[in-house]
Amino acid sequence: MDPTPSPAPQKKKEGWLGVGFTAVLCGIFLFWWYQPTRVDTTTERDPTYWVGLARQELGTTEPPLSLRLEIILITEALRAHRQEIVADALETDWLPPAWLSSPTETRPDAPPTTLPAPLTAALEEAASALDSLDIEHGQLVLRTAATTAASLPAESRQTALWLVTARQARHGFPTEASQTRQQLNAQSATEELPPWLLAELFDAEIIAPVVASYQNQPPTSPPVIDLAQRWRQLARDRSAVREQNLLCLDGPAADASRPAPAAARALHQAVTSNQWEEVRRLSARNPAAQLAVARLLTWLAPAPAP
Repeated sequence: MDPTPSPAPQKKKEGWLGVGFTAVLCGIFLFWWYQPTRVDTTTERDPTYWVGLARQELGTTEPPLSLRLEIILITEALRAHRQEIVADALETDWLPPAWLSSPTETRPDAPPTTLPAPLTAALEEAASALDSLDIEHGQLVLRTAATTAASLPAESRQTALWLVTARQARHGFPTEASQTRQQLNAQSATEELPPWLLAELFDAEIIAPVVASYQNQPPTSPPVIDLAQRWRQLARDRSAVREQNLLCLDGPAADASRPAPAAARALHQAVTSNQWEEVRRLSARNPAAQLAVARLLTWLAPAPAP
């Protein structure tokens, strides 16, 4: 008698527990495989790492004026730390060749003699009072100068208001400087500034409106090359002081006549507190913020031993 063949054993269905366990393992593997390369703390404290991130983010896009000015701040600080080779390499990558020459010594630009006599007299009186440490009188006279500037005809009103704003900011009266600046029309923030006024604003660390007034010009135009030369000299002068001035804290966005943006304050706090996860979050996909991190790292680093 032929034996009846026994049925093949059926494969046991996999339970939900097994499926879930397999999915978890796959998820762990995929997370490990695709997660970005972790960066150690030593790398995060290297300013060239952040410059590289900014360059990678820009790709083939030409850097705007503000980022090129940031590079000058970074490279001048690197030179102060005796890292000339690194500084030269960064500038060759980021800056037009016409920007690479050292600034020439120039005499300070003086305000034109065409300013109205009452305004000139008020500014001279304020300067004399502040030089002799009569702070209250100097502050009061600068307020008078602001009122005089605001009453001038349209053709000279804007430059006069900028001049008074710069003097108030330079002498440590940010509230008055802000009030004077509020009387400027919106268009004046994007007009090209005459060299004497540019020098006044640079000296007062009112940088942002200067950058705005030149940002649409070609980087190789004579006015922009002159701006870059002046900026490099300012960077050298400020870096020699080794203090947390506005140029160090805010770079090309510095503006002594207005409060610092909240984002800039938050980034500065994160860098100085070594909160690198927060630094990465605040600077993600933002070349300006990434270069700001590099600037803070170079400018706030201890001075090299003599």
